[in-house]
Amino acid sequence: MTPRRPYFGKPRLPRRKQMTIGIGILANDGIVIASDTQESGSSLLKGEKTKMLSFSSFNLGTPELGSMAGACVISGAGDSGYVRALTEKMGGAFLDNKEGRSEEIKNKLEEILARFYKEHVIPFASFPSKDRPDVELLIGFYRKFHLDLFVTEKTVMTRAIPYKAIGIGSVFAELLLGRLWRMSSAKEAEILAAYIVFMAKESVEYVGKYTQITTIHGAKVIDSPEGSRLLPPVPPLSHTPWARIDAWERSFRTVWGAAEQNTIWELIAEEMQDDDPPNKSKQKGKK
Repeated sequence: MTPRRPYFGKPRLPRRKQMTIGIGILANDGIVIASDTQESGSSLLKGEKTKMLSFSSFNLGTPELGSMAGACVISGAGDSGYVRALTEKMGGAFLDNKEGRSEEIKNKLEEILARFYKEHVIPFASFPSKDRPDVELLIGFYRKFHLDLFVTEKTVMTRAIPYKAIGIGSVFAELLLGRLWRMSSAKEAEILAAYIVFMAKESVEYVGKYTQITTIHGAKVIDSPEGSRLLPPVPPLSHTPWARIDAWERSFRTVWGAAEQNTIWELIAEEMQDDDPPNKSKQKGKK
């Protein structure tokens, strides 16, 4: 019997997944959002791609015009095309809504999210789980002197206070944030964010490449002869230079790693000293 010729079929291209780590941290004077840049098509294919988009509008004129200043940063995890499309829709809606306050903007973005799921995600609900499209967003914004941080889950948006992580490294990142977070300045939160992403890149598969950090600045209170007043941030956004992040990561590998090990063993030594006297006194009592 002649063996059948093997049929390999049409080659199937791997889906591009942003199997990522994205974190948002609320600070005293801003919101810090950070992510890695690795994109995976399969276990054998890896690329680099930004996972954050920034949107800003501000006026440098009168305080009245300055009150319309706004900034929005969105980081996403899931199917690459879906993340990009939804991010652009939400960013455009934020820029169009210059007069809206936080709750109004949140409602508008949630409407876009629900419509996007209805049109692009729900039709694939009967597919196997590995073939269903998926998208998760972390959204931080400043508008009308107010800072807010949200995370999406399916068709809803919820506030993320004081921090939140998304993506494949989210559980690991939130464990670290739960131990290390405290209210701080945005500058301090940038270093903490760099450390959390660095640790995720070192410990979680599919998380890697370079780290991006963007900060949304809040309004400042100034004192004047007429009394205290709020000034909008100018500019409302800043991006941490890669060279600075790279220097931090070198320090995390060397100085921070050694300091952590030394601190733990110093604490172990202290516990040993605390345990010795009672044990010795008990032994003397028995004699």
